[in-house]
Amino acid sequence: MNEVCKEIAELTITGNIVPIAWFENLQYETEKGTKKAYVLAILILSDIVYWYKPYEIRDEQTGTLLEYKQKFQADKLQKSYQQYANLFGSTRMAVKRAFDYLVEYPLIIREFRDIIVHNKQLTNVMYIEPITNNIILINTSLQKSKEVIKSKHPPYKKVNTYTKITHSEITHELKEIKNKEKLPQKKYYHYVNKLRRFAEKYRSIDKPFLLEFEGKYYDFEYKDDGNHLLRNATTKKVLSKMDAEYVYKILNHRQVIPLHEIKRGEKCT
Repeated sequence: MNEVCKEIAELTITGNIVPIAWFENLQYETEKGTKKAYVLAILILSDIVYWYKPYEIRDEQTGTLLEYKQKFQADKLQKSYQQYANLFGSTRMAVKRAFDYLVEYPLIIREFRDIIVHNKQLTNVMYIEPITNNIILINTSLQKSKEVIKSKHPPYKKVNTYTKITHSEITHELKEIKNKEKLPQKKYYHYVNKLRRFAEKYRSIDKPFLLEFEGKYYDFEYKDDGNHLLRNATTKKVLSKMDAEYVYKILNHRQVIPLHEIKRGEKCT
């Protein structure tokens, strides 16, 4: 036997299993019409399958299989885009595109939940579940004859986040603000004061004041000195100065006050 083969035989290698057939079946079409394996989507899917494959509990003496146990505690696997970005040395947006591809195929189910951990509310926590029957299909070469998916979410295309307004759009607006001549400080605070006057008006008629921004709702914590503080309308947590200025600057740039009217029976989420 080749000496290197003997050396490799002694290696203990652990990690995800990636069937070669996935590189043939999980592809996308480039703008030039070239077919490419969606490598990041393949790696993410292999990790999801790893987590869903239970581990064995065996008798220490006889080695008899006693039972299977799942590797995670919840009813579904909980992961984030950033976790996979760190794991595979990629970006959060690239991971988001890969997930959109896997959902579109469809090979996984993606669900966002609001949960409470250690008495703190966490919103839009992602849970993932593989679609077993479809994964069985791509494990073989039977899909070769299947037309390569012309995904709406290829690696090179900008995609939306789960919010109504994408972070890339927000970043673009912030760049526009910086690139243009700096607006007088008076104009910025004029907009903030206008918001506060609206809040006072709604307060006087005992009507909820809600500001809608990026799919979330905000109101004010009223102070005796009139310097009302912007807060999350759901959690009632006051925003930091940096976060509040972020909201104010974007809305001031748009020159809109996106008030949200609460309908009967509606709850803020």
